[in-house]
Amino acid sequence: MRDTLGTNDCSVWLFGSLARGDWDGFSDTDLLVVAADKDAAERAADQLIAALVGDDVLAIDQERWQAMDRSPSPHWRAIRAQAIRL
Repeated sequence: MRDTLGTNDCSVWLFGSLARGDWDGFSDTDLLVVAADKDAAERAADQLIAALVGDDVLAIDQERWQAMDRSPSPHWRAIRAQAIRL
């Protein structure tokens, strides 16, 4: 993954069934890229997708990531709680 992202200053998080440990043979790889701004996160996510590193790669900025544990969405709160930094 480091070779794919190069010098991009971002963090990559695994979430979903692989992070929870309840995956099966049909599970996909869910990744979340967090960077200082949304554009940088999207560039890094595009690089991971192009390199076939993840099936679903979401991109968000650092401010939104830090606020996720207070999100009104249970989906985003669960991602924040269960994600594993790679």
